[in-house]
Amino acid sequence: MGSNNDEPNLIANCGDTLHSSLPYVYILMHKESEKLCGHCFQQSAKLLKCSACQLSWYCSKACQKKEWMFHREECKGHQKIAPFIAKDTTRLLLRLIIKSRIVNDHERSVEIFGQRRCFDDLMTHIKELKSDPVRIKEFLQICESLRAFVSENFVLPHPNELLEFYGKICINTISICDKELRQIGAGLYLGPSLLDHSCRPNAVVIFDGKVLNLKCIEPIYDGQKITISYIELLNTKARRCEELENCYYFQCTCSLCVDNQKDAMMKSSLCSDKKCSGARGQTDDGSFLSCNVCGQSDIGDIYVQRNSNASTKSQEILQKLVALKSENKFEELLKLCEECMDDVQDILHHFNIHLIRLLEMAFDSCIELGQFAKAVSYGTRLLEPYRFYLTKFHPDLGIHLMKIGKMHLYLEQTPDALQSLQEAESIIKVTHGPSHALYSDLRELIDQSIMESSAVVASNPRANKLTEDNNLKLV
Repeated sequence: MGSNNDEPNLIANCGDTLHSSLPYVYILMHKESEKLCGHCFQQSAKLLKCSACQLSWYCSKACQKKEWMFHREECKGHQKIAPFIAKDTTRLLLRLIIKSRIVNDHERSVEIFGQRRCFDDLMTHIKELKSDPVRIKEFLQICESLRAFVSENFVLPHPNELLEFYGKICINTISICDKELRQIGAGLYLGPSLLDHSCRPNAVVIFDGKVLNLKCIEPIYDGQKITISYIELLNTKARRCEELENCYYFQCTCSLCVDNQKDAMMKSSLCSDKKCSGARGQTDDGSFLSCNVCGQSDIGDIYVQRNSNASTKSQEILQKLVALKSENKFEELLKLCEECMDDVQDILHHFNIHLIRLLEMAFDSCIELGQFAKAVSYGTRLLEPYRFYLTKFHPDLGIHLMKIGKMHLYLEQTPDALQSLQEAESIIKVTHGPSHALYSDLRELIDQSIMESSAVVASNPRANKLTEDNNLKLV
Protein backbone atom coordinates (compact mmCIF):
# COMPACT_ATOMS: atom_id res chain seq x y z
CA MET A 1 0.00 0.00 0.00
CA GLY A 2 1.35 3.40 -1.00
CA SER A 3 1.97 6.17 1.49
CA ASN A 4 0.66 9.69 1.30
CA ASN A 5 3.93 10.66 -0.35
CA ASP A 6 3.03 8.40 -3.30
CA GLU A 7 -0.17 10.34 -4.03
CA PRO A 8 -0.03 12.70 -7.01
CA ASN A 9 0.31 16.39 -6.20
CA LEU A 10 -2.89 18.39 -6.71
CA ILE A 11 -2.01 21.49 -8.75
CA ALA A 12 -5.52 22.90 -9.36
CA ASN A 13 -9.00 22.35 -7.99
CA CYS A 14 -12.46 23.03 -9.38
CA GLY A 15 -13.09 26.76 -9.68
CA ASP A 16 -9.43 27.80 -9.80
CA THR A 17 -8.45 30.32 -12.49
CA LEU A 18 -5.56 28.70 -14.33
CA HIS A 19 -4.75 31.54 -16.73
CA SER A 20 -6.05 34.92 -17.87
CA SER A 21 -5.09 36.82 -21.00
CA LEU A 22 -6.07 39.44 -23.54
CA PRO A 23 -6.22 38.58 -27.25
CA TYR A 24 -3.34 39.22 -29.65
CA VAL A 25 -5.92 40.32 -32.22
CA TYR A 26 -9.72 40.26 -32.05
CA ILE A 27 -12.94 41.38 -33.68
CA LEU A 28 -16.40 42.11 -32.38
CA MET A 29 -18.87 40.45 -34.76
CA HIS A 30 -20.70 42.94 -36.96
CA LYS A 31 -24.12 41.80 -35.70
CA GLU A 32 -23.07 42.84 -32.18
CA SER A 33 -21.60 46.23 -33.13
CA GLU A 34 -24.58 48.32 -32.01
CA LYS A 35 -24.93 46.44 -28.71
CA LEU A 36 -21.37 46.27 -27.36
CA CYS A 37 -18.26 48.41 -27.27
CA GLY A 38 -15.98 47.53 -30.19
CA HIS A 39 -12.90 47.65 -27.97
CA CYS A 40 -13.73 46.25 -24.52
CA PHE A 41 -16.81 44.22 -25.60
CA GLN A 42 -18.79 45.54 -22.62
CA GLN A 43 -22.37 46.78 -22.62
CA SER A 44 -23.10 50.46 -22.10
CA ALA A 45 -26.28 52.48 -21.71
CA LYS A 46 -24.97 54.94 -24.29
CA LEU A 47 -22.57 53.82 -27.02
CA LEU A 48 -20.70 56.37 -29.13
CA LYS A 49 -20.85 55.78 -32.90
CA CYS A 50 -17.94 56.37 -35.27
CA SER A 51 -19.07 59.45 -37.20
CA ALA A 52 -17.13 58.48 -40.34
CA CYS A 53 -18.13 54.86 -41.09
CA GLN A 54 -21.23 54.72 -38.86
CA LEU A 55 -20.51 51.02 -38.22
CA SER A 56 -18.41 50.93 -35.03
CA TRP A 57 -19.57 51.83 -31.54
CA TYR A 58 -17.66 52.51 -28.31
CA CYS A 59 -18.52 52.93 -24.64
CA SER A 60 -16.08 55.84 -24.23
CA LYS A 61 -13.63 58.11 -26.01
CA ALA A 62 -10.85 56.18 -24.30
CA CYS A 63 -11.95 52.87 -25.86
CA GLN A 64 -12.38 54.55 -29.26
CA LYS A 65 -8.84 55.92 -29.05
CA LYS A 66 -7.37 52.52 -28.09
CA GLU A 67 -9.17 50.89 -31.00
CA TRP A 68 -7.97 53.45 -33.56
CA MET A 69 -4.85 51.42 -34.39
CA PHE A 70 -7.12 48.81 -36.01
CA HIS A 71 -10.15 50.88 -36.87
CA ARG A 72 -8.27 53.50 -38.91
CA GLU A 73 -7.93 51.18 -41.93
CA GLU A 74 -11.26 49.47 -41.25
CA CYS A 75 -13.03 52.83 -41.22
CA LYS A 76 -11.72 53.66 -44.69
CA GLY A 77 -12.69 50.20 -45.89
CA HIS A 78 -16.24 50.43 -44.56
CA GLN A 79 -16.74 53.71 -46.40
CA LYS A 80 -15.12 52.36 -49.55
CA ILE A 81 -17.40 49.32 -49.95
CA ALA A 82 -20.62 50.84 -48.49
CA PRO A 83 -23.42 49.79 -48.51
CA PHE A 84 -21.81 46.35 -48.41
CA ILE A 85 -20.38 44.99 -45.16
CA ALA A 86 -17.00 43.26 -44.84
CA LYS A 87 -17.10 39.73 -43.47
CA ASP A 88 -15.81 39.23 -39.94
CA THR A 89 -13.03 36.88 -41.12
CA THR A 90 -11.83 39.51 -43.61
CA ARG A 91 -11.64 42.08 -40.83
CA LEU A 92 -9.79 39.66 -38.52
CA LEU A 93 -7.20 38.95 -41.23
CA LEU A 94 -6.72 42.70 -41.83
CA ARG A 95 -6.19 43.27 -38.10
CA LEU A 96 -3.62 40.48 -38.03
CA ILE A 97 -1.73 42.15 -40.90
CA ILE A 98 -1.81 45.51 -39.08
CA LYS A 99 -0.65 43.90 -35.83
CA SER A 100 2.25 42.14 -37.60
CA ARG A 101 3.59 45.49 -38.81
CA ILE A 102 4.05 46.89 -35.33
CA VAL A 103 7.80 46.81 -34.77
CA ASN A 104 8.87 43.49 -33.21
CA ASP A 105 5.32 42.77 -32.09
CA HIS A 106 5.42 39.27 -33.58
CA GLU A 107 8.30 38.56 -31.19
CA ARG A 108 6.38 39.59 -28.09
CA SER A 109 5.38 36.66 -25.95
CA VAL A 110 3.14 35.72 -23.06
CA GLU A 111 3.79 33.17 -20.36
CA ILE A 112 1.52 30.22 -19.76
CA PHE A 113 2.33 27.32 -17.45
CA GLY A 114 6.04 28.19 -17.42
CA GLN A 115 6.33 28.47 -21.22
CA ARG A 116 6.64 31.52 -23.44
CA ARG A 117 4.35 31.79 -26.47
CA CYS A 118 4.69 34.30 -29.30
CA PHE A 119 2.83 34.78 -32.58
CA ASP A 120 5.38 32.74 -34.55
CA ASP A 121 4.61 29.72 -32.34
CA LEU A 122 1.01 29.48 -33.58
CA MET A 123 0.37 26.45 -35.76
CA THR A 124 -0.79 26.85 -39.38
CA HIS A 125 -1.16 23.30 -40.79
CA ILE A 126 -0.18 24.76 -44.16
CA LYS A 127 0.31 21.33 -45.76
CA GLU A 128 -3.22 20.21 -44.83
CA LEU A 129 -4.61 23.64 -45.67
CA LYS A 130 -3.25 23.52 -49.23
CA SER A 131 -4.88 20.11 -49.72
CA ASP A 132 -8.25 21.31 -48.41
CA PRO A 133 -10.38 22.59 -51.34
CA VAL A 134 -12.98 24.15 -49.00
CA ARG A 135 -10.41 26.15 -47.07
CA ILE A 136 -8.49 27.21 -50.22
CA LYS A 137 -11.71 28.42 -51.83
CA GLU A 138 -12.53 30.45 -48.72
CA PHE A 139 -8.99 31.84 -48.61
CA LEU A 140 -9.18 33.06 -52.21
CA GLN A 141 -12.55 34.69 -51.53
CA ILE A 142 -11.18 36.44 -48.43
CA CYS A 143 -8.16 37.69 -50.40
CA GLU A 144 -10.48 39.15 -53.03
CA SER A 145 -12.63 40.78 -50.35
CA LEU A 146 -9.53 42.11 -48.62
CA ARG A 147 -8.23 43.75 -51.80
CA ALA A 148 -11.60 45.44 -52.29
CA PHE A 149 -11.73 46.54 -48.64
CA VAL A 150 -8.33 48.14 -48.01
CA SER A 151 -7.33 51.60 -49.19
CA GLU A 152 -5.18 52.07 -52.30
CA ASN A 153 -2.01 52.86 -50.36
CA PHE A 154 -2.32 49.82 -48.08
CA VAL A 155 0.13 47.17 -49.29
CA LEU A 156 -0.98 43.61 -48.69
CA PRO A 157 1.57 40.91 -47.79
CA HIS A 158 2.80 38.32 -50.28
CA PRO A 159 0.17 35.57 -50.90
CA ASN A 160 2.34 33.01 -49.10
CA GLU A 161 2.45 35.18 -45.99
CA LEU A 162 -1.28 35.80 -46.26
CA LEU A 163 -1.85 32.03 -46.38
CA GLU A 164 0.27 31.65 -43.23
CA PHE A 165 -1.86 34.27 -41.48
CA TYR A 166 -5.04 32.60 -42.69
CA GLY A 167 -3.78 29.24 -41.40
CA LYS A 168 -3.09 30.71 -37.97
CA ILE A 169 -6.63 32.13 -37.92
CA CYS A 170 -8.21 28.80 -38.92
CA ILE A 171 -6.34 26.72 -36.36
CA ASN A 172 -6.03 29.11 -33.40
CA THR A 173 -9.08 31.40 -33.37
CA ILE A 174 -11.21 31.16 -30.23
CA SER A 175 -14.84 32.28 -30.21
CA ILE A 176 -15.31 35.12 -27.73
CA CYS A 177 -18.62 34.62 -25.91
CA ASP A 178 -20.82 36.71 -23.64
CA LYS A 179 -21.75 35.65 -20.13
CA GLU A 180 -24.37 33.22 -21.46
CA LEU A 181 -21.88 31.61 -23.89
CA ARG A 182 -23.36 33.27 -26.96
CA GLN A 183 -20.65 34.13 -29.51
CA ILE A 184 -20.02 37.85 -29.86
CA GLY A 185 -16.55 37.90 -31.40
CA ALA A 186 -13.35 36.04 -32.20
CA GLY A 187 -9.74 36.34 -31.15
CA LEU A 188 -6.26 34.85 -31.28
CA TYR A 189 -4.87 34.22 -27.80
CA LEU A 190 -1.17 33.39 -27.72
CA GLY A 191 -1.10 31.53 -24.38
CA PRO A 192 -4.30 29.47 -24.68
CA SER A 193 -3.31 28.43 -28.23
CA LEU A 194 -0.98 25.99 -26.46
CA LEU A 195 -3.89 24.04 -24.95
CA ASP A 196 -4.83 20.66 -26.40
CA HIS A 197 -8.36 19.47 -27.09
CA SER A 198 -10.30 16.81 -25.22
CA CYS A 199 -13.96 15.84 -25.53
CA ARG A 200 -13.79 15.35 -21.77
CA PRO A 201 -11.81 18.47 -20.76
CA ASN A 202 -10.65 19.44 -17.29
CA ALA A 203 -10.89 23.19 -18.00
CA VAL A 204 -13.22 25.63 -19.75
CA VAL A 205 -12.76 29.05 -21.31
CA ILE A 206 -14.95 31.83 -19.89
CA PHE A 207 -14.86 35.48 -20.95
CA ASP A 208 -15.21 38.80 -19.18
CA GLY A 209 -15.51 41.15 -22.13
CA LYS A 210 -12.59 40.02 -24.29
CA VAL A 211 -10.49 38.85 -21.33
CA LEU A 212 -10.13 35.08 -21.49
CA ASN A 213 -10.21 33.20 -18.18
CA LEU A 214 -9.26 29.54 -18.08
CA LYS A 215 -11.25 27.86 -15.29
CA CYS A 216 -10.57 24.45 -13.77
CA ILE A 217 -13.64 22.15 -13.76
CA GLU A 218 -11.98 18.92 -12.57
CA PRO A 219 -9.14 18.34 -10.10
CA ILE A 220 -5.82 18.48 -11.97
CA TYR A 221 -2.78 16.64 -10.68
CA ASP A 222 0.92 17.02 -11.36
CA GLY A 223 1.81 15.57 -14.76
CA GLN A 224 -1.74 15.87 -16.08
CA LYS A 225 -2.41 17.86 -19.27
CA ILE A 226 -4.73 20.83 -19.03
CA THR A 227 -7.29 20.47 -21.81
CA ILE A 228 -10.24 22.40 -23.23
CA SER A 229 -12.79 21.52 -25.88
CA TYR A 230 -12.46 23.07 -29.33
CA ILE A 231 -15.98 22.03 -30.35
CA GLU A 232 -19.49 21.47 -29.00
CA LEU A 233 -19.35 18.26 -26.98
CA LEU A 234 -23.00 17.22 -27.07
CA ASN A 235 -22.75 15.22 -30.27
CA THR A 236 -22.02 11.73 -31.54
CA LYS A 237 -18.40 10.59 -31.76
CA ALA A 238 -18.66 10.50 -35.57
CA ARG A 239 -19.81 14.14 -35.70
CA ARG A 240 -17.18 15.30 -33.23
CA CYS A 241 -14.40 13.53 -35.13
CA GLU A 242 -15.66 14.93 -38.42
CA GLU A 243 -15.63 18.49 -37.09
CA LEU A 244 -12.16 18.12 -35.56
CA GLU A 245 -10.76 16.64 -38.77
CA ASN A 246 -12.36 19.29 -41.00
CA CYS A 247 -11.43 22.27 -38.82
CA TYR A 248 -8.21 21.25 -37.05
CA TYR A 249 -6.88 18.28 -39.05
CA PHE A 250 -6.62 15.71 -36.25
CA GLN A 251 -8.57 12.82 -34.73
CA CYS A 252 -9.36 12.78 -31.02
CA THR A 253 -8.49 9.73 -28.91
CA CYS A 254 -9.69 11.02 -25.53
CA SER A 255 -11.54 8.82 -23.01
CA LEU A 256 -14.95 9.92 -24.31
CA CYS A 257 -14.05 9.03 -27.90
CA VAL A 258 -13.24 5.46 -26.88
CA ASP A 259 -16.40 5.17 -24.74
CA ASN A 260 -18.56 3.24 -27.20
CA GLN A 261 -21.33 2.69 -24.66
CA LYS A 262 -21.99 6.39 -24.17
CA ASP A 263 -21.77 7.02 -27.91
CA ALA A 264 -24.30 4.24 -28.55
CA MET A 265 -26.71 6.04 -26.18
CA MET A 266 -26.58 9.06 -28.50
CA LYS A 267 -28.43 6.91 -31.06
CA SER A 268 -30.58 5.03 -28.54
CA SER A 269 -34.21 3.98 -28.84
CA LEU A 270 -36.78 2.96 -26.27
CA CYS A 271 -36.78 -0.70 -25.23
CA SER A 272 -38.97 -2.96 -27.38
CA ASP A 273 -40.76 -4.01 -24.17
CA LYS A 274 -43.48 -1.36 -23.77
CA LYS A 275 -43.50 -1.87 -20.00
CA CYS A 276 -39.80 -0.95 -19.74
CA SER A 277 -38.44 2.62 -19.76
CA GLY A 278 -34.91 1.56 -20.62
CA ALA A 279 -32.78 2.41 -23.64
CA ARG A 280 -31.24 0.28 -26.36
CA GLY A 281 -28.12 1.95 -27.65
CA GLN A 282 -27.13 1.65 -31.28
CA THR A 283 -23.58 1.03 -32.46
CA ASP A 284 -21.87 2.50 -35.52
CA ASP A 285 -22.69 -0.61 -37.58
CA GLY A 286 -26.41 -0.16 -36.84
CA SER A 287 -26.82 -3.04 -34.40
CA PHE A 288 -28.72 -2.52 -31.13
CA LEU A 289 -27.31 -3.22 -27.67
CA SER A 290 -29.31 -4.96 -24.95
CA CYS A 291 -31.66 -2.77 -22.92
CA ASN A 292 -29.80 -0.99 -20.12
CA VAL A 293 -32.67 -1.70 -17.69
CA CYS A 294 -34.30 -5.08 -18.40
CA GLY A 295 -31.55 -6.64 -20.52
CA GLN A 296 -33.88 -7.33 -23.45
CA SER A 297 -31.77 -8.38 -26.44
CA ASP A 298 -34.31 -9.74 -28.91
CA ILE A 299 -35.07 -7.53 -31.87
CA GLY A 300 -37.29 -7.69 -34.93
CA ASP A 301 -37.35 -6.13 -38.37
CA ILE A 302 -40.32 -3.91 -37.47
CA TYR A 303 -38.42 -2.44 -34.48
CA VAL A 304 -35.36 -1.73 -36.62
CA GLN A 305 -37.41 -0.10 -39.37
CA ARG A 306 -39.45 2.06 -36.96
CA ASN A 307 -36.29 3.38 -35.35
CA SER A 308 -34.62 4.02 -38.68
CA ASN A 309 -37.66 5.97 -39.90
CA ALA A 310 -37.81 8.01 -36.68
CA SER A 311 -34.11 8.92 -36.87
CA THR A 312 -34.35 9.87 -40.55
CA LYS A 313 -37.47 11.97 -40.00
CA SER A 314 -36.03 13.82 -37.01
CA GLN A 315 -32.84 14.65 -38.94
CA GLU A 316 -34.84 16.00 -41.89
CA ILE A 317 -37.07 18.08 -39.62
CA LEU A 318 -34.08 19.45 -37.71
CA GLN A 319 -32.62 20.81 -40.96
CA LYS A 320 -35.90 22.65 -41.60
CA LEU A 321 -35.95 23.94 -38.01
CA VAL A 322 -32.45 25.41 -38.36
CA ALA A 323 -33.61 27.31 -41.46
CA LEU A 324 -36.74 28.59 -39.68
CA LYS A 325 -34.66 29.71 -36.70
CA SER A 326 -32.34 31.72 -38.96
CA GLU A 327 -35.44 33.51 -40.29
CA ASN A 328 -36.85 34.09 -36.76
CA LYS A 329 -40.02 32.16 -37.66
CA PHE A 330 -40.46 30.81 -34.14
CA GLU A 331 -44.21 30.05 -34.25
CA GLU A 332 -43.81 27.92 -37.37
CA LEU A 333 -40.68 26.37 -35.90
CA LEU A 334 -42.39 25.40 -32.63
CA LYS A 335 -45.39 23.88 -34.42
CA LEU A 336 -43.22 21.73 -36.69
CA CYS A 337 -40.95 20.79 -33.80
CA GLU A 338 -43.81 19.64 -31.57
CA GLU A 339 -45.37 17.63 -34.39
CA CYS A 340 -42.09 15.82 -34.95
CA MET A 341 -41.61 15.16 -31.22
CA ASP A 342 -45.11 13.68 -31.01
CA ASP A 343 -44.16 11.29 -33.80
CA VAL A 344 -40.77 10.14 -32.48
CA GLN A 345 -40.82 10.42 -28.66
CA ASP A 346 -42.47 6.99 -28.29
CA ILE A 347 -39.67 5.48 -30.41
CA LEU A 348 -36.46 7.39 -29.60
CA HIS A 349 -35.09 7.40 -26.05
CA HIS A 350 -34.72 10.81 -24.38
CA PHE A 351 -30.92 10.32 -24.45
CA ASN A 352 -31.06 10.21 -28.27
CA ILE A 353 -29.26 13.23 -29.74
CA HIS A 354 -32.02 13.91 -32.27
CA LEU A 355 -34.69 14.12 -29.58
CA ILE A 356 -32.36 16.31 -27.49
CA ARG A 357 -31.94 18.70 -30.44
CA LEU A 358 -35.72 18.83 -30.95
CA LEU A 359 -36.23 19.63 -27.26
CA GLU A 360 -33.58 22.37 -27.45
CA MET A 361 -35.32 23.91 -30.45
CA ALA A 362 -38.68 23.79 -28.67
CA PHE A 363 -37.17 25.27 -25.49
CA ASP A 364 -35.53 28.20 -27.30
CA SER A 365 -38.64 28.88 -29.41
CA CYS A 366 -40.91 28.99 -26.36
CA ILE A 367 -38.60 31.53 -24.72
CA GLU A 368 -38.65 33.69 -27.86
CA LEU A 369 -42.46 33.48 -27.96
CA GLY A 370 -42.86 34.20 -24.23
CA GLN A 371 -44.42 30.78 -23.57
CA PHE A 372 -42.51 30.30 -20.34
CA ALA A 373 -44.58 27.51 -18.77
CA LYS A 374 -44.05 25.37 -21.83
CA ALA A 375 -40.37 26.38 -21.97
CA VAL A 376 -39.90 25.19 -18.37
CA SER A 377 -41.46 21.84 -19.29
CA TYR A 378 -39.13 21.32 -22.26
CA GLY A 379 -36.12 22.65 -20.36
CA THR A 380 -36.74 20.26 -17.47
CA ARG A 381 -36.87 17.31 -19.88
CA LEU A 382 -33.40 18.28 -21.07
CA LEU A 383 -31.82 18.10 -17.62
CA GLU A 384 -31.41 14.32 -17.41
CA PRO A 385 -29.62 13.95 -20.78
CA TYR A 386 -27.49 17.04 -20.06
CA ARG A 387 -26.38 15.55 -16.73
CA PHE A 388 -25.67 12.22 -18.43
CA TYR A 389 -23.50 13.62 -21.22
CA LEU A 390 -21.93 16.76 -19.77
CA THR A 391 -19.38 17.03 -16.99
CA LYS A 392 -20.55 17.90 -13.47
CA PHE A 393 -19.29 21.48 -13.77
CA HIS A 394 -20.21 22.36 -17.33
CA PRO A 395 -21.19 25.99 -18.00
CA ASP A 396 -23.95 24.95 -20.45
CA LEU A 397 -25.68 22.99 -17.67
CA GLY A 398 -25.32 25.85 -15.19
CA ILE A 399 -26.74 28.43 -17.61
CA HIS A 400 -29.59 26.09 -18.59
CA LEU A 401 -30.57 25.66 -14.92
CA MET A 402 -30.39 29.43 -14.44
CA LYS A 403 -32.79 29.99 -17.35
CA ILE A 404 -35.24 27.45 -15.93
CA GLY A 405 -35.00 29.03 -12.47
CA LYS A 406 -35.58 32.50 -13.88
CA MET A 407 -38.74 31.34 -15.65
CA HIS A 408 -39.98 29.51 -12.53
CA LEU A 409 -39.56 32.81 -10.69
CA TYR A 410 -41.52 34.70 -13.36
CA LEU A 411 -44.29 32.09 -13.11
CA GLU A 412 -44.32 32.56 -9.29
CA GLN A 413 -43.17 28.97 -8.75
CA THR A 414 -40.78 30.10 -6.04
CA PRO A 415 -39.72 26.74 -4.49
CA ASP A 416 -38.88 25.32 -7.94
CA ALA A 417 -37.11 28.55 -8.85
CA LEU A 418 -34.92 28.42 -5.75
CA GLN A 419 -34.02 24.77 -6.31
CA SER A 420 -32.97 25.37 -9.94
CA LEU A 421 -31.10 28.57 -9.17
CA GLN A 422 -29.17 27.08 -6.26
CA GLU A 423 -28.13 24.12 -8.40
CA ALA A 424 -27.06 26.59 -11.09
CA GLU A 425 -25.04 28.47 -8.48
CA SER A 426 -23.07 25.35 -7.53
CA ILE A 427 -21.93 25.11 -11.17
CA ILE A 428 -21.51 28.76 -12.16
CA LYS A 429 -19.51 29.52 -9.01
CA VAL A 430 -16.96 27.05 -10.39
CA THR A 431 -17.13 27.82 -14.12
CA HIS A 432 -17.43 31.62 -13.95
CA GLY A 433 -16.38 32.47 -10.42
CA PRO A 434 -17.97 34.71 -7.74
CA SER A 435 -16.62 37.90 -9.33
CA HIS A 436 -18.19 37.30 -12.75
CA ALA A 437 -21.22 39.36 -13.86
CA LEU A 438 -23.27 36.21 -14.52
CA TYR A 439 -22.74 35.01 -10.95
CA SER A 440 -23.86 38.43 -9.65
CA ASP A 441 -27.03 38.18 -11.78
CA LEU A 442 -27.65 34.69 -10.43
CA ARG A 443 -27.20 35.78 -6.82
CA GLU A 444 -29.80 38.53 -7.33
CA LEU A 445 -32.29 35.93 -8.61
CA ILE A 446 -31.57 33.65 -5.64
CA ASP A 447 -32.02 36.52 -3.17
CA GLN A 448 -35.28 37.45 -4.89
CA SER A 449 -36.49 33.84 -4.63
CA ILE A 450 -35.64 33.71 -0.92
CA MET A 451 -37.44 37.02 -0.29
CA GLU A 452 -40.54 35.86 -2.16
CA SER A 453 -40.51 32.53 -0.31
CA SER A 454 -40.32 34.39 3.01
CA ALA A 455 -43.18 36.67 1.95
CA VAL A 456 -45.37 33.66 1.10
CA VAL A 457 -44.63 32.02 4.45
CA ALA A 458 -45.29 35.27 6.36
CA SER A 459 -48.67 35.76 4.69
CA ASN A 460 -49.77 32.14 5.20
CA PRO A 461 -50.17 31.05 8.86
CA ARG A 462 -50.45 27.37 7.90
CA ALA A 463 -47.30 27.55 5.78
CA ASN A 464 -45.57 29.37 8.63
CA LYS A 465 -46.59 26.60 11.08
CA LEU A 466 -45.31 23.90 8.69
CA THR A 467 -42.01 25.77 8.39
CA GLU A 468 -41.68 25.95 12.18
CA ASP A 469 -42.44 22.21 12.50
CA ASN A 470 -39.81 21.39 9.87
CA ASN A 471 -37.27 23.59 11.66
CA LEU A 472 -37.98 21.72 14.91
CA LYS A 473 -37.44 18.39 13.16
CA LEU A 474 -34.16 19.64 11.70
CA VAL A 475 -33.00 20.70 15.17
